[in-house]
Amino acid sequence: MQTNPHRHKLIVLEGIDGVGKTTLSHMLVEAFNRQKPGLAVRFEDLPFNNPTRSLRAHCQNAGNQSAAMLTYIVSAMMKDQLIRELLATRHVIMDRFIYSALAHHKAQGVDIDVLNLDHLPILRPDHSFLFLTDEPVRRARLEARGNMTAGDRRVKSPGSELEIIENCFRELIETHVDTTHMTPEQTLQHILELMNLRRPASP
Repeated sequence: MQTNPHRHKLIVLEGIDGVGKTTLSHMLVEAFNRQKPGLAVRFEDLPFNNPTRSLRAHCQNAGNQSAAMLTYIVSAMMKDQLIRELLATRHVIMDRFIYSALAHHKAQGVDIDVLNLDHLPILRPDHSFLFLTDEPVRRARLEARGNMTAGDRRVKSPGSELEIIENCFRELIETHVDTTHMTPEQTLQHILELMNLRRPASP
């Protein structure tokens, strides 16, 4: 991966479902934009036509998870073009990055060591945060959302798919944030401090 040449930052929030990353990605964008309108954007809120989607579905239906993982890598490279354009004028916040593709495919038995992240022609995030939460708290947050999916009902237990995913995240991402005993506001303040940024004043 390559160093971001822009003064604006690429900020990535990762973690398994229910740890708080989506909530915080919205809050982080709002905090930046209180400082200056348009200073930050959440990548997931932008239109992005992913031409690899049909090929990925074909690979997954054929049971070829290694090939499916490579479609995620191609997708990340295509997203990188847009990210570079955005960083010229604003911070970019991402709820999930290439780390998610690697962690989820590792849990499916794919050998992710065939990829060398350092050699991928995409930008390295300026800040990457892995959100962690105790399982009972995570389960309560998921249930509070309502409309739980089959994926939401998975439990993180020793040897489970979710534990494998989270352990892979731990290896890939250096900065870990335990949100178990923090409110979203406290978590926002904490990650701003980790980035050596002051919290913009509320209106």
